Amino acid sequence: MIKFKVFEVVAQKGFRTRRALAEKAGLNATNLGRLIKGGQARIDVSTLSALCRALECQPGDLLEYGREERDSLSWDWVRLWATPTESSFRNVTSNG
Repeated sequence: MIKFKVFEVVAQKGFRTRRALAEKAGLNATNLGRLIKGGQARIDVSTLSALCRALECQPGDLLEYGREERDSLSWDWVRLWATPTESSFRNVTSNG
């Protein structure tokens, strides 16, 4: 799972309001607020670039990868794609 660490970096850089950061980055303050609060499921590359420019940081400073116990992708499907045979497809689909 990817976690956005925008709030932490914003606090470290001393921005007092999201509006100030939005103006410096050229972003919509409402959308930036959602991203900072963690209510955003995805981020556009141009938004990430604008934030990096405004915060003088790297994308890795704003994003963190943390492995979940089981990602949303079913491991049965991963095995299917690793060994794509007709019999493995039958086994995966018959297991539900």
